[in-house]
Amino acid sequence: MAAVAKGKGEPVSCEQCYFRQKMLCALDLDRPCASFRANRPDGLSPPRQPVLLMRPPRWANERDRSDAAA
Repeated sequence: MAAVAKGKGEPVSCEQCYFRQKMLCALDLDRPCASFRANRPDGLSPPRQPVLLMRPPRWANERDRSDAAA
């Protein structure tokens, strides 16, 4: 299965990879690897991170239960 550029529908290749174009790639593969990063004019950008969702502290739930029991 060929890797596809996100949202573009066109397959990506190792030749489009930042690491390959900067001669930092040590792999000799016929398909893009897991560390593929698109070579963009603004340089290397990290992959998007998931949003961190904050949960209420555990002791907050215990206090609510003890108040309801009293």
